Amino acid sequence: MKRFTQPKVLLIFSFLFLNLFFPGGGLFAQTKIWTLKECVDTALKKNIQLNETKLTSKINGINYDQSKANLYPDFSVTDGQSFSFGYSTDPTTNQTSKQNIASNNLALNGSVTLYNGFQLKNAIRQSKYLYDAGNFDVEKMKNDIFLDVLADYLQVIYSYKALEIARTQVSNTQAQVEMTAKFVDAGKQAEGTLFQIQSQLATDKASVVSAENQLQISKVTLMQLMELPVSDNFEVDSAAIKEPSVESLISPSDIYSSAEKVMPEIKSAELKTRADVTGIDIAKALALPKLTLGGSIRTAYSSGRNQYSSTSIAEPIGYLQSDPTQQVLGLVPITTSKSYPFFRQFQDNFGQSLSLSLTIPIFNSFQAKYGVAKARIIMENSQLAELAVKDQLRKLIEQAYTDLTASVKNYAAAKEILKAEERSYTDMNKKFKEGLISATDYLIEEDKYDKAIQSLIQSKFNYIFKSKIVDFYLGKTLN
Repeated sequence: MKRFTQPKVLLIFSFLFLNLFFPGGGLFAQTKIWTLKECVDTALKKNIQLNETKLTSKINGINYDQSKANLYPDFSVTDGQSFSFGYSTDPTTNQTSKQNIASNNLALNGSVTLYNGFQLKNAIRQSKYLYDAGNFDVEKMKNDIFLDVLADYLQVIYSYKALEIARTQVSNTQAQVEMTAKFVDAGKQAEGTLFQIQSQLATDKASVVSAENQLQISKVTLMQLMELPVSDNFEVDSAAIKEPSVESLISPSDIYSSAEKVMPEIKSAELKTRADVTGIDIAKALALPKLTLGGSIRTAYSSGRNQYSSTSIAEPIGYLQSDPTQQVLGLVPITTSKSYPFFRQFQDNFGQSLSLSLTIPIFNSFQAKYGVAKARIIMENSQLAELAVKDQLRKLIEQAYTDLTASVKNYAAAKEILKAEERSYTDMNKKFKEGLISATDYLIEEDKYDKAIQSLIQSKFNYIFKSKIVDFYLGKTLN
């Protein structure tokens, strides 16, 4: 039976330990392949500005709930303890006294606004508009993040394709070097031709390094947008990218008509304008009467107050005139006092009150007048902001439409150029192998062919991105 030596046992144990307890840094660490949806979801979850906007939206929700709660009555309990020394007034009897008095007053007060020019109801409407507008602001930021991730995601895939093309070119040039070396040895080509091909190989290898660097930069940009630490185990799924198809385009005005119905920035701007229109009604309420219903339940205790009781007893009040020995008895009142218990006083001093208060503003330093004037200016400013948002959306759609139209033409032209260059390159390659053309002519044609491939790949991804932008404005689900 074969036995493991001690160093081998330690090596295997260390290998298993590292990969079991440190899977991210061990030999078994797997590269994570990210789909576009996973990249978008991660960016939406970790984006700091988006989370700050969500918190602002939550504050708007609290303000909305508070505005609704303002319709409810106000209730408060007050309890006051006081001490009086020397000449003072008993708060329970309003009688003056020179004794020291400790008193306690307990009251439950409540009030409700019956009418204030519908200021409270308009405040609820305004808060609801701002809350909904804040939610649309969150959606707008999500859309912006999605478009940024989409652009960077496609850039990474394009960088992969560019690297693949560069590596393929190195392989092709390497094959040309080997073939040319054989021709030189056989005397069919001059040695200078081999030097030219070798120089081209060095240039192609440098292009691979440049493509690798560009790929890494594209990955870093995407990872930073996703708020992820930079990692070498980051890859994207490029299998979902399909060959784009040239379709007929609708007009920019039709795209805008669709976008105006679904874009959150439009809905947010419209709601903010409504909120500021409601603000004018709120300002007008300052000049209207206010009717308030109030009530209270109260009781009190005083240490200076005693509990009195009266009785009558029969006592001589005189005698008969004819016979002094015959006394006349009468009822004489006798008043006695004792301490008045705390809770008994609270029970006996219990009272209620109800009030109706009407406030009619006559002059309040023109607060209502100037408040309405400022509210109108704020409303006009929000209308201009709404117009600016719609105008900006129109311009973006017009630009997207123009870019897409151009990308369609560029992509179609790039395919035709590549077909022509491919035929020309194939022909030149045959002539070079037969020694009919110089290395310079061959390398020039090869460079043109490589550029045609690069141009096609670039125009392809540019067309994909521009078409997704237009689909986004049309409200289509982007996969």
